[in-house]
Amino acid sequence: MTLEADSITIRLVDNSSEDRDSTTILVHDGETLLEAMLRQGIEIKHACRNAACGICLTPLLEGEIDYQGRIPRGLSKQEEEDGYILPCIATCKHAITLDSHRWSS
Repeated sequence: MTLEADSITIRLVDNSSEDRDSTTILVHDGETLLEAMLRQGIEIKHACRNAACGICLTPLLEGEIDYQGRIPRGLSKQEEEDGYILPCIATCKHAITLDSHRWSS
């Protein structure tokens, strides 16, 4: 697969399955992780799209995200310490890996 110059990849891994099924998708520059997943047909539970509800709460397995100065109000300090993110406002500059088991069923 050839990557576009303004795109990065997200690897979605289902850690609840024995074989750790994974899917790789592209995220365009400036696009939130949620927007990228929805654009590519990945069903992720979401509601508010502004980090207030926490429904899209997802474990970040590898890499770093950026909230672009926005405050993830739907994410508790404990959830953040445990490695969870809110894809609805998160962007990334490098490839990341998310655990999709919470919302892929």
